Amino acid sequence: MRVTEALGAHWLALRESADRAARDPWLVRRLQHWRSGRHDTLRVLELGCGIGAHVRFLALRLGGAQHWWLWERDPVLLAALPATMAAWARHAGLGWWERDGALLAAGAQLDLVLWPERRDLAALQAEDLEGIDLLTGSALLHQVSAPWLEQLADACQDAGCAVYFTLSVDGRIAWRPPLAGDAQVRILCNRHQRSDKGLGPALGPAAAATLERLLTARGYRVWSATADWRLGAADAELQRALLRGYGEAVAELRPGVWLERWWARHETQLARGRSGLRVGHRDLLALPG
Repeated sequence: MRVTEALGAHWLALRESADRAARDPWLVRRLQHWRSGRHDTLRVLELGCGIGAHVRFLALRLGGAQHWWLWERDPVLLAALPATMAAWARHAGLGWWERDGALLAAGAQLDLVLWPERRDLAALQAEDLEGIDLLTGSALLHQVSAPWLEQLADACQDAGCAVYFTLSVDGRIAWRPPLAGDAQVRILCNRHQRSDKGLGPALGPAAAATLERLLTARGYRVWSATADWRLGAADAELQRALLRGYGEAVAELRPGVWLERWWARHETQLARGRSGLRVGHRDLLALPG
């Protein structure tokens, strides 16, 4: 288990501001334009919702009446979700209620209903997308396998839904200043990304490009863009969590003194406030042709 996994809700909260800054703005505007042509309640299924950061990013930007079905397999994250959403609603000046298992937020520009549910994505079926307008998720695609993703593309085509996935790892990791061992760590981290995360051997850095190809072949109009984390001295805690996660992943594949030295050199740069880190991601938006 990576440190980032063990941190759970803390890790998701730690990365939220970096995620928000990284998402490609042009794709968001394109999604908003698509939404502006739909006046009925927008029905959204989010896969792997965590503690609701993706809802918090999108809901006000899309506006109007929205119903979200939130799938998450981790019961601890699901338990933390109502409190994080309530705090967001208060900060945004929205009314907030919890009723019969649903979470509700309302204001002048938004009427939002959320149904969180504990679900394993391995059990996703085509019928789960029936009636869904938008399928979405964040930091998810690199964890899934090629057969699972192909099944998902088929289900999207059958449902005729829009597809928006953000922050899929694409394999680029660049420290500033670069230090000895960085390239080897990057190669090994990308190899580790392809291990089984519960949905078959993961596609890792190839996931976003694979989904783009699958949806294009099914008649979708597809756009993708870089959505990189650009971390500096103000993001030292997030950098340190990533450093630990990368180190532990690599230790499973190629432990040794070299890795300990690499880790120590980057810790020193972090402690001195001299460390920067760029982590490559891709966002993808696909609309039915």
